[in-house]
Amino acid sequence: MKYVQYKKQRGALLLVVLLALAALTLLGGAALQAALLQGRMASNAATRQALFAAADHALAEVERQLYNAVLADNQSWLQAAAEGQTLALPGWNLSASYNLSACCDSAWDAALPLEEGNSAVLHRLSLWATSTQGPARVSLQSAYLIAPAGESSPARARRVAWRRFDF
Repeated sequence: MKYVQYKKQRGALLLVVLLALAALTLLGGAALQAALLQGRMASNAATRQALFAAADHALAEVERQLYNAVLADNQSWLQAAAEGQTLALPGWNLSASYNLSACCDSAWDAALPLEEGNSAVLHRLSLWATSTQGPARVSLQSAYLIAPAGESSPARARRVAWRRFDF
């Protein structure tokens, strides 16, 4: 009977395959982590965009209330807005608060001098909105000229500037 002698195997191929498998596992884990991060970033961007739309809607609602309060000479609404108020909007996933503050005297018509009949007070209307679905927050501001009623003109209000803050 003849015996076949085998060379002793040292397991070099097994070691190479294990190293390659470990490298592929690390590479797959890094790719999975990058994909999850991109998914979270896309979700946060969508939440911020929806929050901005909701905050813009809330600001439009407060501006409508401001305009109506000026036309009706509703000083109690203006005083309450100056102290700061919260706004409830059914169907929107946000909590919002706003504040109206008087800044300075200004001319209603910038082409005319600041005098009786052309005077107005510049107000800043600030709105802060926070999403109830995540950590996103948006701040919007409008600048409004509010002219009191005069002998020949009714009370008036108009927006002169608008801006958005992200934080």
